[in-house]
Amino acid sequence: MTYVLILDGSGKILYTDEELPGGKLSWETIKPLLEGESGSVLIGQSNYHFRRISLPVGEKGIHIVKLYPMEDSLLRVFSTFIHEFKNPLGAIRALAQALGRRMAGHPDEGKIQEYVRMMIKEIDRLNTLVGSFKFLSRPTVRFMVPFDMAEVVKDTVSLYQEEFFEKGVSLRMEEGEDVPYFGNPDDFHQITANLLKNALEATGRGDRVRVTVRAKGEKVIIEVLDTGEGISDEVLEHLKKGELFTTKATGMGIGLYVVNHLLKRYHGELHLERRSEGGTKAVVVLPHREGPKGRGFLTGGDLFHYKGDKP
Repeated sequence: MTYVLILDGSGKILYTDEELPGGKLSWETIKPLLEGESGSVLIGQSNYHFRRISLPVGEKGIHIVKLYPMEDSLLRVFSTFIHEFKNPLGAIRALAQALGRRMAGHPDEGKIQEYVRMMIKEIDRLNTLVGSFKFLSRPTVRFMVPFDMAEVVKDTVSLYQEEFFEKGVSLRMEEGEDVPYFGNPDDFHQITANLLKNALEATGRGDRVRVTVRAKGEKVIIEVLDTGEGISDEVLEHLKKGELFTTKATGMGIGLYVVNHLLKRYHGELHLERRSEGGTKAVVVLPHREGPKGRGFLTGGDLFHYKGDKP
């Protein structure tokens, strides 16, 4: 269990997202949190690691402190593993592509190219699975800025155009008006990317994927519609229960779990349904908020604003 504290410059607690074991924190406990950017501290009967971020807010500033039990340091090891694991995967993929080019004109070129495609497909699947787990080790505090939701989604769609083209799937985003929002653009890049990856896995040559973003009343709606095989009962049941799961073939459940995890920070929802004409409709529904001029941060689902630049 990870805890987030927000302290003012004098050590007064302004916010906690969960009640810490051991009850009220004494000055002896809080003092080390203000003296170092990271370290360990005894709270009640348990030792906790901590990391501190300071923000130039007000006269004395404020401090965001993330506390996590000693056993949660395993997540940091896991994060390092992810980083080290992805690097050779990228190199192996590049070598496989180079091998495919070198085999042009070989008597067994057709068979070799098929093996190369299989290698690249499996490498991409591993990259997707590993990338989906990165959120586990990310901080719960996210810096927020005003941005155009439509532009972020459009940029993400552009990044995946080539991958869809290679598979013979049409990917199109319907142009509309700007959709001002206040949040962390990276979160919505990852949300869109995971929905696109799932659509790509569920479609084949000749299928179509359409993406739309719009403001509707007090809501922001992101839709990803595909003409693929349609979502299975297994996936729908797991999502309804909020469980972390994966399908054997594609690992798509992990991506959808990540989407739900990120949306909770914004009190958003993901709805999936089978389309009557075939395929799947994924709908993200978010409370509409343009936010103030300036920046802020999000933690524990609560939004705090501050003026000035990101530290």
